[in-house]
Amino acid sequence: MPLVSMAITRGLSRRTCCALSPPARARGGFAVDMSWKDGKLVEATLHSLNGSACKVRYGDKVAQLKIPKGGSRKLAADQLSH
Repeated sequence: MPLVSMAITRGLSRRTCCALSPPARARGGFAVDMSWKDGKLVEATLHSLNGSACKVRYGDKVAQLKIPKGGSRKLAADQLSH
């Protein structure tokens, strides 16, 4: 199962990867839109390109997801478990 890890470059306080730029690509056939505020993840939307399962990690928080091919799943940072 691929692991999608969310990270931010040090010194970048606000970032949105979405409408104005293509989503970030992740292993296992996923694209990810991320919104950041004050150096912390606000939310991420995972888009499944092939319908496989994945684990999403942000810091010490992890979520396991199965998104159908062509589907999307929005996660707020506080939705990830410890």
